Amino acid sequence: MIFVVLAAASVLFAGGWYFFRFSCARNGSLTRGRENPSPWGRFQQRVEEGTAYLESCPMEDLYIKSDDGLKLHALWFACEKPERIVILAHGFRGTAFGDFAGIAPFCHRNHCDLLLIDQRCCGKSEGKWITFGAYEKKDLKKWCEAVSERNPAHLPVFLFGVSLGCASVLLASGENLPDDVRGLIGDCGYSSMRAILSQLSRKWFHIPPYPVMWIVELYCRLFAGFSMKDADVRETLKSCRLPILLFHGREDHFVAPSNSVANYEAAASRKQLFLIDGAKHAVSYYADTPFYEQKVLAFFRRCAGR
Repeated sequence: MIFVVLAAASVLFAGGWYFFRFSCARNGSLTRGRENPSPWGRFQQRVEEGTAYLESCPMEDLYIKSDDGLKLHALWFACEKPERIVILAHGFRGTAFGDFAGIAPFCHRNHCDLLLIDQRCCGKSEGKWITFGAYEKKDLKKWCEAVSERNPAHLPVFLFGVSLGCASVLLASGENLPDDVRGLIGDCGYSSMRAILSQLSRKWFHIPPYPVMWIVELYCRLFAGFSMKDADVRETLKSCRLPILLFHGREDHFVAPSNSVANYEAAASRKQLFLIDGAKHAVSYYADTPFYEQKVLAFFRRCAGR
């Protein structure tokens, strides 16, 4: 009997370690590529065109130190006659150019200075563990403070995130952000780390989330220094005071649209949610570009009067 108990415990802890590294390690294997076929395929030409536009623009490398001592990187794109500043946070193991190849050029052409950040553990930013927003929200606060130093005219600042970036942006509303931050825009974000990992354990591994989630929580605390409750978007939004604009594709099979519905319902501030027909994960902008652009510009004007 003791042998059976020890064997079961060993399997449980080994499975929890695999799931933890699978989800949180810099070189783990959780990617949106599990959505098959890839949602980006039919929009590849437009992604390449947007990337070429960004690469043709003058850009500046910026670096800051995170609260836990990591060197974080971003690219600054100034525009002519700026009316606002947009900080863009990419998705899980993504890139700023990839996730924002469509919307970033649009914003830049519409009088937005841009800061495209590399999330911790991605690109040129340091980090060993992805924390699903627990530390990324603090990184965004530091980026907001860095932008404030470049903003003597006090232009309105907006945070815009996709997937993990969306969750990070919404979680950042619980931090003490500079007064210049006027609104939050999020696309296809999850409602909590616990919720998205539980969903994926059922869908990808066909196993119940518990008791594995308890072991993942233990490893998050022991090795990465955070708790899954630190990445609970819904709980944070209950006290949010910033206006929120949310998008989510109705055909998203990676992060279910119900996540954005839950975030919308939890938010205490002024809010809008638009579910985009025919859109899979992170491609709502491409699926209905005129509608998406219209709503973003209207949000800018409503929040900042310009």
